[in-house]
Amino acid sequence: MGRLRRRRLALGYELRRESGGFQPDPIAAAGNSSAYSTTPLEGSFTVNEAYLELLVPVVSHVPFADDIEVQAAGRWSQYSTYGMDWTYMLGARWRTIRGLTLRGTWSTAFRAPALDDLYFGQIPVLQVAKDPCASIPASNAALRAQCAAGPGGASAVNNGDANNTIQSTVGGNPALQPLKSSPGTTSFSIGVRNVFDAAPPTVYDSFTTYADPTYDFVGRYVYGRIAHRF
Repeated sequence: MGRLRRRRLALGYELRRESGGFQPDPIAAAGNSSAYSTTPLEGSFTVNEAYLELLVPVVSHVPFADDIEVQAAGRWSQYSTYGMDWTYMLGARWRTIRGLTLRGTWSTAFRAPALDDLYFGQIPVLQVAKDPCASIPASNAALRAQCAAGPGGASAVNNGDANNTIQSTVGGNPALQPLKSSPGTTSFSIGVRNVFDAAPPTVYDSFTTYADPTYDFVGRYVYGRIAHRF
């Protein structure tokens, strides 16, 4: 067995405070102008974070294992807005011969709400929408039954509502919780060229700024690069 490289350890701590604010035009806020108007925005939060990363060589310069190493990392976070959370990463790298390397990782991640997600001012807006019960084809019995079982009962079926806007409210929500995921990656490379890299995109339930007592707007998006991923 060849000589192993040294183990490597990194650790650290960070204290961060984020704050922001916005004061709207008082003329627009009073309704005396057609300019963009919203309620004032003001908010802040404090974050305490600590992390640890460890790289450990396992074997080196033996047949079919020119180099094998494992990695582990963890991060603890404490947000004044919602509390504590932590993420971790486990990974391995196997270089079978010089120029051919296999890698894999498994980790957890989260995205904390930003200032505008939490404290963005409230404004009324008209959202484009369509009532699926307004005009139902006779062949779609399932939709007819679903509409009849909802608010309005049988009168909701083929109600003819042609309105395509819904009055809603756009703004932040101080009660938002972080978005979480558990991504994994695999790859191999030949020489200095990465031949294959399988990192499936992480799907989050997205923060939505639409709030309405009747309609629940839910969004999803694909987020490939995520916060607090090692």
